[in-house]
Amino acid sequence: MSQAVETEFKNILSQSEYETLLTTYNLDPASANVQQNLYFDTPDHLLKHLGMGLRLRVTDTYAHLTLKEQAGDYRMIETTDHLNREEGLHILETKILTAGQNVDTVLQKRGIHLKDLQVIGSFVTRRLESPMNHATLVFDACTFKHFNDYELEIETDLPVDDGLTQFKAFLTEHHIPRRPSLHKIQRMQMDQAMYDL
Repeated sequence: MSQAVETEFKNILSQSEYETLLTTYNLDPASANVQQNLYFDTPDHLLKHLGMGLRLRVTDTYAHLTLKEQAGDYRMIETTDHLNREEGLHILETKILTAGQNVDTVLQKRGIHLKDLQVIGSFVTRRLESPMNHATLVFDACTFKHFNDYELEIETDLPVDDGLTQFKAFLTEHHIPRRPSLHKIQRMQMDQAMYDL
């Protein structure tokens, strides 16, 4: 099974901070990896209640179905199915989840089946990355239905405490205030809540 524990630290950026960091790291926004993200849950939001999130991500070159489960502060267990792009595009088009053996195996242990899931939202991310010592810098520009935002992620293979020290040092070096970042699925749901008001 394709499963991994990911350690990542996130911070919301202002547009000017985002643009400055891209310049600092010689990253061209035109070369960003454009990701279409589609999220699923049961009608009664069982995944949300279990602290889980299920996302289909489709780009020009790949399609991944990923189930995320909280595994402590700054750590997530990720179960991933690597789909062919045609499968991904079919799911994007039909909004019906028809593939994902690894994810299905994990969900069935919780009494949830792929057929129980429905689309709860979508958004687009434009992602740029740069290597860092023991880590990867990730710069995301997210386009939700009613607002855009910018996010820094540092994905690290260091122990959590060392990774947190590295993360704080990066923010200090670049004069960026600490702004805790909600998960993207939560920001997507906030965007939908704004629309529903």
